[in-house]
Amino acid sequence: MKASSSVPKFLTKIWALVEDHRNAEYICWSQDGNSFIVLDEERFAKEILPRHFKHNNMASFVRQLNWYGFHKVMQDETGAARHDKYCSGRYQHHFFKRGHEELLTKIKRKVTASTGDKRVFRKAKVCLLVCSLQISGIVFGMCR
Repeated sequence: MKASSSVPKFLTKIWALVEDHRNAEYICWSQDGNSFIVLDEERFAKEILPRHFKHNNMASFVRQLNWYGFHKVMQDETGAARHDKYCSGRYQHHFFKRGHEELLTKIKRKVTASTGDKRVFRKAKVCLLVCSLQISGIVFGMCR
């Protein structure tokens, strides 16, 4: 992985983990290269996460993946429903593909609304509700 300031460190670490064949018993590319598979999430959390991240918590790792727009794939590559025999997980992002490292620059972390933005949104919802009730009252009054 070439160093790039526009690619978050979290993504470069995942890319390096998937590409490194020494990690093949923990994490690898899917057959089609459109997703990666954590083969045994419990072992991955205990043995790999602490070496590359500041924790060994699989839920935190998955939360980070979700923040970057990754989704857990619930079907196998044939499209059939998947049954987790060994607590494996397959994760996909349309810009995280084997052989296309250049696409990593297109993956952005989701931005959450700040507290101020949330207050403005709630105030706008209240105003709409009040206006809606006022209009309903006027219409109801006209129908009497």
